[in-house]
Parts: sequence; structure tokens; C-alpha cells
Amino acid sequence: MRYFLILLPLLFLQCKSGNKNTSDLNAEITALEAEIGANPGSAQDKITGLLAKYEEFAASPENDQNQVVDYLLRAGEMASLINQPHKSLVYYEKILTEHAGHPKASTALFMKAYTLDDKLKKYDEAKVVYEDFLAKYPNDDFADDTQFLLDNLGKSEEEIIKLFEEKAAAQNVNQ
Repeated sequence: MRYFLILLPLLFLQCKSGNKNTSDLNAEITALEAEIGANPGSAQDKITGLLAKYEEFAASPENDQNQVVDYLLRAGEMASLINQPHKSLVYYEKILTEHAGHPKASTALFMKAYTLDDKLKKYDEAKVVYEDFLAKYPNDDFADDTQFLLDNLGKSEEEIIKLFEEKAAAQNVNQ
């Protein structure tokens, strides 16, 4: 019993300092996000630092899982901004494997497919992920976008515009 009474304050302090670390980390993330937002042109180094903070936050199982998923999604976006799409995929995959039941897992799956498609030009892999998305989330807000991207996979903007123009011309003829 005496040892328990000695350990109890230590446990309390450890938990309290853990919360402080989370608060400090959140404050650092918020500050970095604000700096990047204020001066996005010179943000490469700051984004790299921000990614490290997101990773540090996500690594702690005690942190709020909703916030972890939000930070991992932001990390994916930021990695893409600094032309690191493979790193983006790592963040999205982390959500899909460690937080598969989270409501924002659909967003991670969509972003994974979009990154494979738009950033990496891996159309065969993107097609599989887009189809997986539609199978898992047919009523998601991104379902229409996903179907459009799947239908136009690998096409240039010019080709897509031409298809729209042809479709519009055909509709005008039928009216």
C-alpha cells in the first residue's frame, strides 16, 4: 500500500505531462500551419517540420483518434504540396490500416486513388483503388467525383474538354 501511495503521484504527474505534451504539440502544429498559410511560397522547410509534428502526434495511441486522422489527412495534403506523393500515400495507407472504421477512411481511400492517378500517373493502380472506393462507399460525397475520374482515367485535360464539347454538341442536335 505504501508503494502505491508513492507511485500514485508519479503516475499522476506522468499523465499530466503527457497531456501537456499533447497540448504543446497541438500548439506547435497550429503555429506551423499558420506560418505556412501566411507565407506558402517559402514553406518547404516548414512543411517538412510540420510533417514531423503530425507524425509525432499520430504515433501516440493516447491522442484523440479523430484528431490523429485529421492530422494524417493534412499530412498527405502537405506532402503532396512539396512534391512527395509517395509520402502522401504512406499517410493515407496509415489511416486505411490503423483507422479503417473511421468516418474519414473514405476520404483517405479517395485521396490514395487520386494521388496514384494525378501525381504518380499509375493508372492501373489508381483504377483498382477507385473501383474499391466505389464498391465500399457508393453513396459517399466523393462517389460522383470518383466515377468521373475513373471514366476519364489517363486522359488529358484537352481530351476531357473535347469529350464535353462533343457531348454538348450531340445534345444540341437532339433538341
